[in-house]
Amino acid sequence: MEDIVQLLKKIQEDINETKDSIKISEINLLNKIDEKFDDIQSKLQNLEVTVSSQEQRLDLLEKQARERNIVIFGVEEKEQNYEDLHNNILKIFSDIMKIDCTSFEIQEKERSENTKRGNKRNLSETPPDKHGKNTRKPKKTTQPHKNNNLTSYWTNKDIPNA
Repeated sequence: MEDIVQLLKKIQEDINETKDSIKISEINLLNKIDEKFDDIQSKLQNLEVTVSSQEQRLDLLEKQARERNIVIFGVEEKEQNYEDLHNNILKIFSDIMKIDCTSFEIQEKERSENTKRGNKRNLSETPPDKHGKNTRKPKKTTQPHKNNNLTSYWTNKDIPNA
C-alpha cells in the first residue's frame, strides 16, 4: 500500500511539474507573440509614415508638373492641325497678350475635352520645365489675364483637381 501512495505522490509531482512547465511555456509563447506584434505594429507605423511622406511628395510633384501650365479660355477651334494650334497660341501671346514668346518656348499644347461651349474648348499650353531646353518663363502668363475687355481670351493657371 505504501508503494501505491509513493507512486501517487510521484505522479502528483510530475503533474505539478508539467503544469508549471506548461505555464512557463505559455508565458514564453505569449511574450514572443507580443514581441512579434510590437514589431509588426512598429513596421506598420513606419509604413504609414512612408506612405504619408510619399503622398506629400506626389502632391508636390503634381503641383510642380502643373505649375507652368496655362489654360487659355475663349479660343475658337479653327485650326486644322497641331501646327495651326501652335501658331494660334503664339499669336495669342504676342499679338493679344503682348508677351514675347517664341516657338521653342512652348513645350506641349492640347485642347480640353469640354465641349459645352459649342466650338470653344479650353486650350492648355505648357512652357518647358526647368529641365527642358529653354528655362525662360513667359512673364505674366500664370496670372488671370483679361486685356481690357477688348478680347474674348483670358488665361489662368492649370490647378490640380483636389
